[in-house]
Amino acid sequence: MRADGTDQRKIVSPSVEGTALASPVWSPDGRWIAYQKFRYGAFSIRAEVELLNLEHGTKSVVISEPRLNFGFKWLADGRLLYAVDEPPPSRNTSNFWAVGVDAATGHLVLFPATLPAACPLCCTWT
Repeated sequence: MRADGTDQRKIVSPSVEGTALASPVWSPDGRWIAYQKFRYGAFSIRAEVELLNLEHGTKSVVISEPRLNFGFKWLADGRLLYAVDEPPPSRNTSNFWAVGVDAATGHLVLFPATLPAACPLCCTWT
C-alpha cells in the first residue's frame, strides 16, 4: 500500500475455516510481519505467532501456545514480547515471555524465557 492509502492488497488470509488472524506487527527491519493465528476447534484453541517474509512470501510459526494472549510487540533488538495465561487453577494471571528471532531466516535464536516479575521491561531476560 502506498502512503496515501492507494494500491492496497491482501498479503495473508486464513487458510483453514475457523481461523482468525490478529495483531499484525512489523519487524524492526521491515522485512517481516508477525501476526497471531487462532484456530478454533470444537474442544480446543490452537494459538500461534506466525511470521510472513514479505520478500519471499514464506511463513513460519515461531510460537505455538494454547494459552497465548491477544497482542504482542516486536522489540527493536529482534525479540518478540508476548503474554501467556497461567494454567489452572491460576487462570486470572499471566506472565510475559520473550523469544528471539533471526531477522534473516525467521527462525528462533533465543528460546522462550520469562521476564523478571519485578521489572518486566527494564531488566535483562532470564
